[in-house]
Amino acid sequence: MAGDASYLILLAAIHKALKPRCYLEIGVGQGHSLALAECPAIGVDPRPDLTVALGLQARVLTQTSDDFFDTTECNELGQPPDLAFIDGMHLFEYALRDFMHIEALFSPTTLVVVDDILPNHPAQAERDRRTRVWTGDVWKLYDCLRRPRAYC
Repeated sequence: MAGDASYLILLAAIHKALKPRCYLEIGVGQGHSLALAECPAIGVDPRPDLTVALGLQARVLTQTSDDFFDTTECNELGQPPDLAFIDGMHLFEYALRDFMHIEALFSPTTLVVVDDILPNHPAQAERDRRTRVWTGDVWKLYDCLRRPRAYC
């Protein structure tokens, strides 16, 4: 929880600049980031805890991202997402699988934003949660994606 701006401010700026025609979000939580979408949007979360109103263009599918990508639900996007946000399970293998699935869907201009990739303290970056702010080991994804894909 450090930095000059909240991830929501940054994500709002990305939405404004990119003006996506289709948005996909993995890990909806309370819905604040999904509520930023002004285009058709799908949020995927097995246990969403919505505390904000979503626009009519947004749908939340209550399932795991693995189940979402294994079903025809992802065909409901109708087109490759222009913007995807990964903020699901905070473990490397989950974030990598989500990225791989999204990579199979996206166009050459799709932007994928990954949350929780830069922990502020080693305790936040552990696989087992023991702090209020927890990034898990999603940080490993950064190094993995810097390499040519033969999958990490």
